[in-house]
Amino acid sequence: MSPAPASALPVAAPDPRAWLDGWLAPRLGIAPPLRPDDAWPGLAGLDRARLADLHARLAADGATGPAAAKWLAGWYAGGLAAAVGRTLGLARAALVVDPADVRWHVRPEGWPDGYDLGAPAVAVAAGHPWAEHPGVRVVADADAVRELALDSVLGVATPLVTRLRTLAKVGLPSLWAEVGDRLGLAVTSDLALPVDETVAAELRAVVALPRAPWKARPRLEVGPTAAGPAYLGQKGGCCLAYLCQEEAGEPDPAQAAWLAVYRERFPVGPGRPDYCSTCSLLEAGECAARQRLWVEHHSAGRG
Repeated sequence: MSPAPASALPVAAPDPRAWLDGWLAPRLGIAPPLRPDDAWPGLAGLDRARLADLHARLAADGATGPAAAKWLAGWYAGGLAAAVGRTLGLARAALVVDPADVRWHVRPEGWPDGYDLGAPAVAVAAGHPWAEHPGVRVVADADAVRELALDSVLGVATPLVTRLRTLAKVGLPSLWAEVGDRLGLAVTSDLALPVDETVAAELRAVVALPRAPWKARPRLEVGPTAAGPAYLGQKGGCCLAYLCQEEAGEPDPAQAAWLAVYRERFPVGPGRPDYCSTCSLLEAGECAARQRLWVEHHSAGRG
């Protein structure tokens, strides 16, 4: 049987290279080109001492110890998980990542703004449009693809989560939630992506695999907004940002305009903490309402 056409995928990338370079790299800050500086540590460079330094910087800027550890888990391990999640959901393929090849571009503030995945292999199920391309690994079915995608996430995330666990009073389930949430909500907050219920179903399936280490699963669905269907999600965990001091500095004009609209609709005050729009501590309906507002506001701004 001949493979299905590339147009059968949610994103019609004709081959893995077009996906990696044309779709994935621009949206997740994934190199190339690599910037020629020394701020590209890999897993060995993100040892406990380096992570402790990043953790201390965040704490000095107003984060609590547990929150800072969770943010680092979400940024570093979760950033890789988001790349894997987008590839699985939108391209129906698994990035088979060698943990030794992964590097992050670390900003002075402590968070990464670029990811170097090395040269990941790609695995697809039989019949996939990429199945006959050289170097593509073909496996039996979609379940096998999801398992390989989860392997890539766990291979990178496990050493990071283990190290971060020693930096603050925060449990492993709490740290793993940040990784699972980035995997399961990998397609939210990007208006350029095609909205397809099969994408949401794929991400729900991978985070529900029995050997996944997170206890609480994120929720993802396609829901209506005034601007059209959108991905609406809710985290399984909480990043604890609402317990931290607000970051100093003024937002740019576009962000300030959005915050004014958001605060008018969802004010903070006594009994109303400043939860994120995907927070597990919110009612599911309020999560969806906050994200619908974001989609409608930013869709109008695109003109």
